[in-house]
Amino acid sequence: MQAKYPGVVVVKSQKELPLSIQEQAQANNLQVDGAFYKGTVYMVADNLRTMGKAEGTYRHERIGHQAVIEMMGYRLSDFASDLVNKADKVQRVQMEALSMHYFDNPISELTNDQIRELGEEYIALVAESRFKYPTTWGKIVAWVKNVLRDLGISIAVTDNDVQALLSRAEKFIAKEKIDGPQYARFSASFQQHMADMLKAAKADKAVREELPLKDRKYLNDFIAYVRK
Repeated sequence: MQAKYPGVVVVKSQKELPLSIQEQAQANNLQVDGAFYKGTVYMVADNLRTMGKAEGTYRHERIGHQAVIEMMGYRLSDFASDLVNKADKVQRVQMEALSMHYFDNPISELTNDQIRELGEEYIALVAESRFKYPTTWGKIVAWVKNVLRDLGISIAVTDNDVQALLSRAEKFIAKEKIDGPQYARFSASFQQHMADMLKAAKADKAVREELPLKDRKYLNDFIAYVRK
């Protein structure tokens, strides 16, 4: 997990997340797989039962939120709002579902800030899957549109534009332009949990073989982590 998901903090359970995230999750009865909060990406190990889910959560928070925010800056607000306000029919269906999920209201009843947040969540949702990289022509079209937006011209945002943005965001991370460790960090209580498993596994082969596959994976990561 360390090498695969660089720059994140791995916690064992939701109880180790920042208090404000815990309170929001409890108020809405939510299971939190990951979160981007005050410049830090968190992943909750207990809630990530498959590598596919872990991969999607990482891409959602690290690429779809953190990298896009770091790269776009103040321009993200208009981009995200235009994405919602000028969505085509297919996009609109997905966004209406997202709006009900996050705000319990249709798009028509959202505030301007909520519309912007919805656009950002749509971008992060697209980031969860290994997106199809845009063609050279698609990249040129996206670049021209960005120039027009910088000139104050409001135009529709297509999925090609979103994919072009995410392509740049992934390269942004690859070039290590986002500050932070280039491997995952584990919370103190998670380290203790893993240390206890490591001690038991070293002492008894049967215990080691009985560890769930996901814990064996984290155990290997932890061994590599403490050796750094």
